[in-house]
Amino acid sequence: MNPLKRPRIPKLMNVNKARDIISSANSILQQYLDGTNDLQKAHLGVYCASALILELNGQQVYTPNPNRKNKDSDTPMWKKRLEKNIDEYRADADVLSEFLAGNNSRRVMAKTQAIARKAQIDLNNADHRKQLLNLKDLLRQKAKAKGARLRRYNKLTKRKQQNAAFENNQKQFLRSLEKQGEEQPAEIGPLLTLPVWFCLALNPLSTLLNKTTAGYRINMINHGTLADLPYMDDLKLFSGSKAKLQVLSEITETFSDDIRMSFGLDKCATLRVDYMHPDLKYNYNAKASYDFSSNDPFPYPRYTDDWFNR
Repeated sequence: MNPLKRPRIPKLMNVNKARDIISSANSILQQYLDGTNDLQKAHLGVYCASALILELNGQQVYTPNPNRKNKDSDTPMWKKRLEKNIDEYRADADVLSEFLAGNNSRRVMAKTQAIARKAQIDLNNADHRKQLLNLKDLLRQKAKAKGARLRRYNKLTKRKQQNAAFENNQKQFLRSLEKQGEEQPAEIGPLLTLPVWFCLALNPLSTLLNKTTAGYRINMINHGTLADLPYMDDLKLFSGSKAKLQVLSEITETFSDDIRMSFGLDKCATLRVDYMHPDLKYNYNAKASYDFSSNDPFPYPRYTDDWFNR
């Protein structure tokens, strides 16, 4: 028999009680091992001796159940205890709410007395209702705190499972997401799926845009630039010239095609803003004191006609 397919031997309990059995088995096993040079037979002898010690000690050799799920996929014991505590806190709080609301049935009174006894509250005191009210609020807070911890664990576990599924088979993972979106109602599905994927796509796109030198320089000393500002359902690009803005637009279009997700580039608009002459800063109808037809150096950047006549 293949040694790897043998039933697993559990840990020996009550070692002090089984000390004599172990000593007798070791003496017999030593005689058996001295007369064999085969590793597989030696392994078989050690395994049989261990199984015999377990049987004489009142234990059984572990036999795997084919219908049993993998141990790694089982729910952790601390999670089961946490869920049990949350249910108990909520149940006790509901009982106290019924009692404080005036329900004096035999069942509610018995449970209220048990809860008060556990919290060391005397129901014969004049302020016992106030104490029970404080206890109810405390139980609600405990249930909420433990529930938040449980939600964080479930969220982290789901994220790990999704990451593992994405690494193993990306197509199957994306199909599962599409199937989940189809199972949702028509009025809820797009609201839950499209904004989430849009926001997730903006992070790598923002990294690509900021790596370029086409962004608008907001700090001339430290050469700080601003390439984009992502929003929930919008994206704004910034650059110092029309050519650089075209570079950012091409990066966005290429990224949109690569992920097969339309950003609605056909509905985008371009706004160009230049500096204006000081005389035209507050009065568009005023005439500038500078002759724009002159070829002399102009100390201020010119305004553009398409922006001025908008």
